[in-house]
Amino acid sequence: VGREGEYLEIATTRPETLMGDSAVAVNPKDERYAGLIGEKALRPFPEAEIPIIADEHIDPEFGTGVLKVTPAHDKADFEIGIKNDLEIIDVLNADGTLNELAGEEFSGMDRFEARDHVAAKLDDMGLLVRVEDYENNVGFSERADVPIEPRISMQWFLKYPKVEESIAAVSDHNIQFRPERWAKTYSHWMQNIQDWCISRQLWWGHRIPVWYRKDRAEELQSAESLDKETAGDALHVGVDPPQDVENWIQDDDVLDTWFSSWLWPFATLGWPEKTNDLKQFYPTQDLATGPDIIFFWVARMIMAGYYFIGEKPFSNVYFNGIIRDSQGRKMSKSLGNSPDPVELINKHGADALRVGLLVIAPQGLDILFSEDKVEHGRNFMNKLWNSARFILLNIDDNEVANLDSIQYDDLDITDKWILSSLNKTILKVDDAYDSYKMNDAVKDVYNFVYNDFCDWYLEFSKSRLYGKDDEDCKINLVVATHVLKTILKLLHPYTPFITEEIWSNIKKVNEGNLITSAWPIPDTDLMNNEIESNVHLIMDIIKKIRNIKVTLAISPTKPITLVLRGNIQQIEILEKNTNLLERLVKIDKVESGENIDKPAQSATGVTKNLEFFIPLKGLIDINKEIERLQKQVDDMEGRLRAVNKKLNNDSFVNRAPKKIVEHEQKKQSDYQNNLEKLLENLNSLTS
Repeated sequence: VGREGEYLEIATTRPETLMGDSAVAVNPKDERYAGLIGEKALRPFPEAEIPIIADEHIDPEFGTGVLKVTPAHDKADFEIGIKNDLEIIDVLNADGTLNELAGEEFSGMDRFEARDHVAAKLDDMGLLVRVEDYENNVGFSERADVPIEPRISMQWFLKYPKVEESIAAVSDHNIQFRPERWAKTYSHWMQNIQDWCISRQLWWGHRIPVWYRKDRAEELQSAESLDKETAGDALHVGVDPPQDVENWIQDDDVLDTWFSSWLWPFATLGWPEKTNDLKQFYPTQDLATGPDIIFFWVARMIMAGYYFIGEKPFSNVYFNGIIRDSQGRKMSKSLGNSPDPVELINKHGADALRVGLLVIAPQGLDILFSEDKVEHGRNFMNKLWNSARFILLNIDDNEVANLDSIQYDDLDITDKWILSSLNKTILKVDDAYDSYKMNDAVKDVYNFVYNDFCDWYLEFSKSRLYGKDDEDCKINLVVATHVLKTILKLLHPYTPFITEEIWSNIKKVNEGNLITSAWPIPDTDLMNNEIESNVHLIMDIIKKIRNIKVTLAISPTKPITLVLRGNIQQIEILEKNTNLLERLVKIDKVESGENIDKPAQSATGVTKNLEFFIPLKGLIDINKEIERLQKQVDDMEGRLRAVNKKLNNDSFVNRAPKKIVEHEQKKQSDYQNNLEKLLENLNSLTS
C-alpha cells in the first residue's frame, strides 16, 4: 500500500489476470480499510501503482472484503472501471493465451498454465498468503468442455427503441400477460434495460450490416469504441452495402439470433412491403411462449412492433409452463434428462404426447414430466378411437340424420342427459379458453368423454342399438353421432390427427374437413339440471348394485329383485326407468314403497334419500354379507368418531368459519343416519 509496510490481502480464483488489475476496491463502510481509500497500492507485476477505491457493491463479508478490479475480465469489474474511469488492461488473447501486456515472462502462456505460474511467483516473492480449494460457479463450454471466463471484446450494441411505450402497453393492459404475474418481471427488466449486444462470433447467421473502408479497417476494428459519429465516412451501416463495395470490408460478426426473431411477427408477412398478409394478420391476437424468454423475445417483439410498424404485435401473451423432469430440474442436453419427443411420438402418438402434457399443465405453472403422463394421453386416445369404432360399427351405409331432425320429447332420458352434459361442457371449455386456462379446457373434455360419454352413455346405448325397436335405435345413433362429432371439434385444437381421421369416417358427404368446421355453440335449451339429477340417481344405484354383486360374488347376469324404500319422487324416477336397470344390472322385479318393510336376509344400499334392498336368499352366502356390513359399520363408526371429536372441541367450533362448522355438523348427521341404517340391516341378518 502507499503507506510503507501495509498490505491488503486479496482472494482470487483467477490469479493469471492480476497483471490486468487497475484498482483495488473496498466497501466505503468497512472500517478495516476506511483509512486507505484514496491511497495507492503497488501491483506486484508488472509493477505499477493503482488506486484504492470505494464501491458500495463490495461485500465486506465475502473473502477478505477486498476486490482486485480487472475491468477487462469481469463484468462487475468493468462497471466499476467505467464508473471510476479506470484503465482497461486486456491481458488475454482471443485463444486464451496471455499477451504482452501480461509481461514478457507470461506472454504466450496458456491461461491455465499461467494461473499456476503466477501463484508460484507470488510465493517466491513472499506475497502468497495461502492456497485453498474453492467451489466456484463457472459455466463450461458444451463442445470444448472448458471453463467460460470473461474477456473484454469489441461488440456492436443497439439502444432499444420505444421503451416507455412498451412498458405502458403492458401496465395499461393494452397487451395482456397471462398469467398476469409475469407483467411484474417484464416491467422490472424494461425499467432497468441496458443496451443490447447484437453481435455474435459465429460462423452461421445474418452478417452484421457494417462495412469498414479498407484503408482504415484495421484502425477502426482495433478502436476501444466506435460509432458513426467518430468514424465518419470510413464506416457504413445499413441493410444495403456501400455502392463501391470493392473498397470496403464487411464485419465478420453475425447478428444475435434474437435480433432476427424480434422482427418475426411482421417480417414473415412481407414487411417492409405493405402486403395483404401484413394488413390481415398484424397485429395478431395471441402469442404462446415460455416465461424464460420474456426478455429475449417477448419484450423485444413489443418494442419492434411499436418502432417499425407503429402498432403492438399482439394483444395477449400466454406463458406456458416449462417442462421439467420428475426431480424438478429444467431439461437440458448436459443433464441428459430430456426425452426424445420423436421417440415418444413413435411410441405413443403425437396427439397422446400433446394431450398428456396439457392435462397436467395448469396456467403458467411448470410441468413435472414422466412418461406415464404420456401413457394417460395414449389411453385417452384409445378410448376415443374405440368409442368411435363402436358407433361406426352400428351405422349402416345410409347417413345418420342431424340432431335437429329429432323431436326433444322423442328422446330417451339418457339422450337428454348426455346432450345437457355436452352443452354444459362446451360452455366450460369456452370459459376456460376465455381465461387462457388451456389445461382446464382439456380436462373438461377429458372428463366428459371418459365419465359421461364412454363409461355411461355408450353403455346405456348398447341394449338400445342391439334391441328390437328400430326407431329408438335410429334416435340413439343420431344422438351418439352428434355427441361424438362435437367431441371431435372440442378435441381438435390439441389432438388434430386422430380427430381428423375419425371425422373423415363419420362426416357427411357435403361436410368439409374437421379443421374448417364451425366451433360448437352451446344450446342452453338442451341443458336440464333435473334430467341430469335423475340420471345421476340411476347411475348411482347401478354402481352400488354392481358393487354389491361384485362383493358378494353374484354373477353380473344373475337376475335380482330390487326393493326400494324412501323418497317417493326418487322411487318414481327409478320405476319410470326400470328398463335401464334391467339392461345394466339385470333387475327382473321392482318392489317399492315409502315405508315398505326390509326383506329378511337382504343386501342393503343407500343413495341420497333412498334405501334399496336386494333379497339374497338363493343368491349368496349370508355369512359373507354379515361380514361386509360389519366392515361398513366399523368404517362409519370411525368417521363418526372423527367428526364428533372436531365438534366436541370448543376451540374448533368457536374459531372455525361458520360454513365449515355447519359442514361438519351435516356430516355428523349423515354419518349417524347411515350408521343407524347399517346397524338395522346388520341386525336383520343376524337376528
